[in-house]
Amino acid sequence: MTAVDARRYAHRRRSKLTQPTPDIRPWEVLESSIVFSNRWLRVRRDVCRTNRGNIADYYIVERFDYVLIVALTPESEVLIVRQYKHGAGRVIRELPAGYIEDGEDPLQCAQRELREETGYEAASLERMAVLMASPSAAQNRAHLYLATGLRKVGEQRPDANENIIVEKMDFEQAVQAAARNEVFEDLSSPVALLMAWHRQPARIGR
Repeated sequence: MTAVDARRYAHRRRSKLTQPTPDIRPWEVLESSIVFSNRWLRVRRDVCRTNRGNIADYYIVERFDYVLIVALTPESEVLIVRQYKHGAGRVIRELPAGYIEDGEDPLQCAQRELREETGYEAASLERMAVLMASPSAAQNRAHLYLATGLRKVGEQRPDANENIIVEKMDFEQAVQAAARNEVFEDLSSPVALLMAWHRQPARIGR
C-alpha cells in the first residue's frame, strides 16, 4: 500500500466506537514524594489505591513537554536531523525537536528549535496534535507542528553538546519510509509525518 492509498483508506474508514465505554475510576493517590530531581526531570513515587482496590507503588517521570516539527520546503522535501542520541547509544535520524523551556509557549519553542537545529524559519507553523509521550510512566506531552513556507536564514545554532547534520528527503518518500519502519527510529517522527500527509495536501510545502 502506497502512502497515497493509506491516506485514502484512512479517509474512508472513520474511527468510531461500536460499544459504550464503561466508566473507569481514577486511582486514589494516598501518598506522594519526589525520589529524584535534577534540571531535566523528576521521579515521583505515588502510593495508590487502584480502581480494583489494590495498594501499589507507582513511579512517574516528570519531564518537560517537547515539540517536534514536520518542516517542509517549497520543493516538498522534509528536513531531517541526524545526531547522536546517548539513550540509544548511536546516531539516529528524526525530525527537528526539543524540550519546551520553563515559561515558553509551544509555538515559540517550535520556532526556536527549527531555527537552532536547521537554520530555517517557517512562514507558517500549525499545531497538528498534542499527544501523551508515555502515559503509563510519564506526564509530558508531544506538541506536533507542521511548518511550511521554509526559508534558510542562517547557520545552525545548536546547544553546546549537540552536533547536528541536516538532511532533506522527498516528503512522500519519507512518509512511505515511516510506514515501513525505515529511516526513523523514534516514535514521534513517523506519527507526525503520517499526520502531516493526511492534512490538506494541496497546500503542503507552499
